[in-house]
Amino acid sequence: MTDISNNDFKNLVETSSTETDKVTVPPIWGFYDVLNQSCISPKEGDTIPIGSHWCLFQPHVPMNSVGEDGHPKRGTFMPDPPNLPRRMFAGSSITFNKDIKIGDKVLREQTIKSISEKKGKSGELLFVNLEEKYLVDNEVCILQINNIVYREAPKKTLSPNKNMAKKLEASILSACIKKEIIPDPVMLFKYSAITFNGHRIHYDRRYSMDIEGYPGLVVHGPLTATLLMHFCINTLKKNIKKFEFRAIKPLFDTEKFMLNLYKSNENETVVVYATNPKNEICMSASALMT
Repeated sequence: MTDISNNDFKNLVETSSTETDKVTVPPIWGFYDVLNQSCISPKEGDTIPIGSHWCLFQPHVPMNSVGEDGHPKRGTFMPDPPNLPRRMFAGSSITFNKDIKIGDKVLREQTIKSISEKKGKSGELLFVNLEEKYLVDNEVCILQINNIVYREAPKKTLSPNKNMAKKLEASILSACIKKEIIPDPVMLFKYSAITFNGHRIHYDRRYSMDIEGYPGLVVHGPLTATLLMHFCINTLKKNIKKFEFRAIKPLFDTEKFMLNLYKSNENETVVVYATNPKNEICMSASALMT
């Protein structure tokens, strides 16, 4: 397995990075376009929609500092395990404390909280727990805890889409409110553009299929989470205080997928799922509504 101590990864725990950004209109407008809400014309002073904080802090990386996969070359802040070249966004817990508005100057503080190794069915894994605080005028508006996983290079004999996934139980599925999503290359390209995400699996079909072994372009994890959040908001006509999600299996532009909302009468927390045409759970999430 990856030897954390030998690679000095433990020394990265509790290291931090800070940067500032100013919220402007163009990325927020593009965000509304991706959500098919082009009737909204954002302006200075407007509250930014939930999920659009992922459009902030776009990485500025010269081409000679970009890796083969389109990500910035690693090793500046996050770990760089040499035998685990793939980095995936596995899930997050996001608490929304206060609105961020267009025109605000936002400070983001990132802190590596833990690093752990594990052996999975797909091989060696390295998990990084990354805390992110989005502050305006010294107040934490958004607190986000990310779970990032480093994985081995894809094996030619095993395509990632063959991974087993749990199916949504029929009793829950029948009780869910549903919405169909039909992803396409333009949608994925636009989301890559507004978040300045260079990862090639989202827009370079040849790379995604021939190098990574996927059956098509991969839908971004944060995009799926965003669609689930706005599905909750639009369906229940309430806001979200806290949202937790876990990415289980990739979704692709080659097939439609479903958003499924299940609400019990016990509390204000709802459970939502993104499922593929086989009713396999590709992302599971919970939302605390207010």
